Amino acid sequence: HPQPQLLRVTLADVSRIKQNGTRWDDPKNIEFSNSGVEIDLQVKSQSKNLEVSLDHNDSYEIIYLLESTKVGKQSIPAAFTTAGGLITHTVVVPHNISTSGYDTIMILPQQGDNRYCVGHLKLF
Repeated sequence: HPQPQLLRVTLADVSRIKQNGTRWDDPKNIEFSNSGVEIDLQVKSQSKNLEVSLDHNDSYEIIYLLESTKVGKQSIPAAFTTAGGLITHTVVVPHNISTSGYDTIMILPQQGDNRYCVGHLKLF
């Protein structure tokens, strides 16, 4: 089987805030494969925090890139909820990454049920 393609979207595609419990397969979410999703911020960001809604029962890795070069990464563990669906994570961007800046965020599934999605991503 050929490896599914990395999905590429822009920040605008994931800018609409989704509520916790939103169904993972809601048409407004961005579903992706094991290859992950790359979110082009379209500008260099030095935001110190990000908010991201992800399917609750999967763990993910966030990879920060600047001009296509990986500048760092961090893990987001699964956060099982009885409601299921999306769960919002607030992530502190590692200091060295926010200082150097980043223009792309890649989200890679680490472990889960092969049904991966991102609802929204907000930098602040």
